[in-house]
Amino acid sequence: VASEHDMANAIKQVTDTFGGLHFAFNNAGVVAVPKPFPQLTSDDFDSLIGVNLKGVWLSMKYELPVIVASGGGSIVNTGSIATAVGMAMLPLYAASKHGVLGLSKSAALEYAQQGVRVNMVCPGTTADTGIYDNMAKGAPQIEEMLMKVVPMGRLCKPVEIAGSVLFLCSDAASYITGQAIYADGGFTVT
Repeated sequence: VASEHDMANAIKQVTDTFGGLHFAFNNAGVVAVPKPFPQLTSDDFDSLIGVNLKGVWLSMKYELPVIVASGGGSIVNTGSIATAVGMAMLPLYAASKHGVLGLSKSAALEYAQQGVRVNMVCPGTTADTGIYDNMAKGAPQIEEMLMKVVPMGRLCKPVEIAGSVLFLCSDAASYITGQAIYADGGFTVT
């Protein structure tokens, strides 16, 4: 997603195959190894921001004109609990997710009268994902610690994020744009 050439080709393939585009879920993302601020490198910055922020920008850059030409629709970008809060030892991750919020809100305003809604789903820690498995697989103490900070006392399931995305793409959300929905078990409420 960080390659402009690849994103342009992906959207062209979708358009060529399906004749248009009405919905997009921009869900690619990475989390870095936690590091103290001064130990972060330019390579760390370029790698994480390249996927998490530039990737969403490139996706929307090529999706938006096609959705408009297709008669309208919805884009849902993936945020995180880090969209709402800072994260010690993960400042680049938090910055990237804050940036996605800015991109989403800006696009929502720019395309509101062109029939395109742009929103975000901001998951809490979600089990059974690559990011979660890399962080906590085989470490029950990490999973227990993560569940203790969630008011609902459990981790999110991927299907719960899918439900939020489907809602935002549906007619039931036809008057919602520029919003971030936190599917985080109440984490950001505390």
